[in-house]
Amino acid sequence: MFADGDWLIEQGVAQNREIPSWINGERYRYHFGVVADKAVAAGLRNRPLAESIRDSVEWAEQQAATPANGGPAASQAGQSSGYWDSALTRERELELIAAWRAHAG
Repeated sequence: MFADGDWLIEQGVAQNREIPSWINGERYRYHFGVVADKAVAAGLRNRPLAESIRDSVEWAEQQAATPANGGPAASQAGQSSGYWDSALTRERELELIAAWRAHAG
């Protein structure tokens, strides 16, 4: 069961920060996508979703570990950690799941 986007915003969840690649609302339905019909007809092949997710996570972890990119190493160096500190913590995720289950019944 997916939590309602409006409800997540009411809980203070930051769009495309705490939940990457998520922006609430119908007007943003195609924000992270493109219509690729012509490219597919010309032979474009999509990678398996699991592979794309795995590679994205690996890239994000590498970025987060690099002080120049504001990762945890930046915090240790006394620099602002910026974007990489904005992801939901596991504790916050569990709080939201419990709250959504209570809300949705």
